[in-house]
Amino acid sequence: MKLASSGLFVLLFLSGCGGADFLPSAGTTPLGTEGGAGTLTGEESVQTDGSPETSTLAEGSSAAETGKGTETTPESGETTLSPFADRVVDYEIGPKGGFNEASLPGIVLGPPQGAGDLQGSTDVFSLGEGGTITLTFSGRRIVDGPGPDFVIFENPFNAGGDPENRFVEAGIVSVSADGETFIPFPYRIDEGLPLGDPDRYENVAGVAPVWPGSDPATIGGDPFDLADIGLPSIRFIRITDAGATIDDPGNHLATAPTAGFDLDAVAALHLEPDA
Repeated sequence: MKLASSGLFVLLFLSGCGGADFLPSAGTTPLGTEGGAGTLTGEESVQTDGSPETSTLAEGSSAAETGKGTETTPESGETTLSPFADRVVDYEIGPKGGFNEASLPGIVLGPPQGAGDLQGSTDVFSLGEGGTITLTFSGRRIVDGPGPDFVIFENPFNAGGDPENRFVEAGIVSVSADGETFIPFPYRIDEGLPLGDPDRYENVAGVAPVWPGSDPATIGGDPFDLADIGLPSIRFIRITDAGATIDDPGNHLATAPTAGFDLDAVAALHLEPDA
């Protein structure tokens, strides 16, 4: 997690903070071209010794404010499908993560609370290094339509207002129709570009700034197209902090408990009721 103030990076650390006024230059470590997370069992106890924590939220822990997948328009009384994920299936906190865990599941459900391109929202859950989280859409499924089909919202920002010097904490995305078999989105990293250049990252989450709002098509975030992996529909989305797999600014400025990918929200652009 991170905030920007007077052109500096400010890493939120509960009662304290630290920062740097630059992004590190691109590293030389070879990077992968695709990746994904395995299926979590959710049976492990929560650890307090700094090791990864795995947790499965109880059934029915959907956010009440999302109406478990529906929204009612006051003027007409019509019920429509909410585009936002409304249940956390499971999550695993990696080292130096866990910020806002006490606010799960609601903090990652419903619309994002993005703060724009000059600062990162603190209304997020930090996965930690290599941490992961899986969300779903109650009674709904995301379908392959024209263009992108869903959007993931993190909290990147432009350091000092420079759009080519962005604080990125990359997340690898995988999806599933049944919650058992997850297929990762292939991604590409241009190692010839600086770590802060958003063009360095293709098909990963955590790159595009986010603004507050309820229309997922107009408030930023990172879009994904099911056509890229040949799936007609999905119900589950898993995000895994890329950790050392992808060299990004977050790897060089990680501070507990806010390290790793910071999830704000997940939303569908093409949605249908479950058959």
